[in-house]
Amino acid sequence: MLERLSAARPISTSTRQVVKNVLLTHERTLDRTMRELLLARPIEQELTKDQILELYLNHIYFGHGKTQ
Repeated sequence: MLERLSAARPISTSTRQVVKNVLLTHERTLDRTMRELLLARPIEQELTKDQILELYLNHIYFGHGKTQ
């Protein structure tokens, strides 16, 4: 099984960020990280890099409108 995992294409950071920001919470646990990886794989298989980037840009917070 370990050989299959090492041969798999790595999941991009932007895809992991989309999963974290859209589908999961921001908790820092091993369980959340594993769910993030499991959810990210089908997204990378079904969407193009441009579609993933569009999702990412539409869901991240750029800090505009923040009050002090």
